[in-house]
Amino acid sequence: MTKLGTLLVVVAVSALALAACGPAAGDVAAGVTGSPWKLASYANAEGKTVDVLAGSEITALFAQDRVAGSGGCNRYTGTFTASGQKLTVQVGGTTMMYCPPEALMAQEADY
Repeated sequence: MTKLGTLLVVVAVSALALAACGPAAGDVAAGVTGSPWKLASYANAEGKTVDVLAGSEITALFAQDRVAGSGGCNRYTGTFTASGQKLTVQVGGTTMMYCPPEALMAQEADY
């Protein structure tokens, strides 16, 4: 799976998990739209749950049909659609900076 594909999966899964705490059962868009989200942990490439590195932030902000955020170093933007309990994210673009240490870049690659 490509890094972009992994990013799409993690963002979608994270948003769905967070949407479960949203205001209306069955309305994913209402549960994620308008509030900034900060990832606390994720499943890495091996499927192991890993906490986000101390001092780094992985974020997502959903607004109408757009999503934007940070993978901890690089910024991304794209679109999303929501239908019932399904959230689909399509990343449109990312920056491609190098940010030491290597652990931060590895975390972003997993995200």
